[in-house]
Amino acid sequence: MTDKTMTKAAAKADLPPTVVLMHAQTIHSVDEPGATEVVVRICSEPLTGASHREIATAIATAVYDAGLDAKITRFYVTSWIPVGDSIEQGDPLRIDHFALYLWGPDVPDPDSRWKTRMED
Repeated sequence: MTDKTMTKAAAKADLPPTVVLMHAQTIHSVDEPGATEVVVRICSEPLTGASHREIATAIATAVYDAGLDAKITRFYVTSWIPVGDSIEQGDPLRIDHFALYLWGPDVPDPDSRWKTRMED
């Protein structure tokens, strides 16, 4: 899977007008050979934890719905926030075993799956 393929899948997410998908990066997992780790970067205004989880869930659902032929392990969604002449990174969210979950409108409370980078 390529970065371009992942970005195209993530771009199908229904995002608020204040959030722009920048790109997705795919990395071969060091922990699980044959698996892929994904980092999706968005540009946004400062986000609350709940709104960041909702946006991350929308992106994860779009990637899941794309039916990509790759085993995804870790899945990150990071928010980059313009501040004056610079950009600051918000707290990233992650899921450690993305391929083990179902995503979609009938799945109960998918937003609760997300962890911050500091959580175990």
